[in-house]
Amino acid sequence: SGMFLHHFNTEFEINRRPTFLLDNNWYFLQDSFLKDLNRACERILKNFKAPNSLLMKTWNLKKENTEKKYNLLYKDLKNYLVFDTIAISGIELCDIIKYDSQNVYLIHVKRGFDSSMRELYNQIILSARRVEESRSSKDKAYLKKCFDSLIKKKQGNSIDSVDKFLELFQKNIKYVMAFSNNNSNNAVENEIGKIKSSIAKFSVIQTSSEMRSNYFELLFTQIQHE
Repeated sequence: SGMFLHHFNTEFEINRRPTFLLDNNWYFLQDSFLKDLNRACERILKNFKAPNSLLMKTWNLKKENTEKKYNLLYKDLKNYLVFDTIAISGIELCDIIKYDSQNVYLIHVKRGFDSSMRELYNQIILSARRVEESRSSKDKAYLKKCFDSLIKKKQGNSIDSVDKFLELFQKNIKYVMAFSNNNSNNAVENEIGKIKSSIAKFSVIQTSSEMRSNYFELLFTQIQHE
């Protein structure tokens, strides 16, 4: 039960005062903290943008009504691999890989910019830790298992051997937090004061800080939707 509560997050207002539960800790937010939270989140989203061409597919929220359906739009595209629903020992490498001659982008996708962004924080940190460990090991066991599962799922057509797959992780590794705006296609960073979810903003800041301090570069991109 303790582990379950640690992953249970919620947020609401008490007497018009924003309050949230995060990692089994309660936070009661002062106006000054909210202003700092907004400024920091806005700065990060503006300064660490992923290339616009990374996720070019518009998200039809009625047709592709789940993250999996959206992710699978990329499975037959050149230089893309889809890892959605592939988890090795409970750890997802990412949802989508995009690579070019110099970089490999490990993209984690979430519908909406709300408290579910906390899931992306957990997924990205766990993935980065495991990738770093696997790259440094002799057997590369985690990455090899990821490739084996990819082949079984038939969600990638541009890498046909484990050696080619492992070569991707000798490139510049860049993680990507990808999300849509809940209510419009307006850039989240341009209307950060209107975004109600403090957990989403806090998750952006914390993920950015931990990734840059301990693992890999982290970028952000907003998916346009219909």
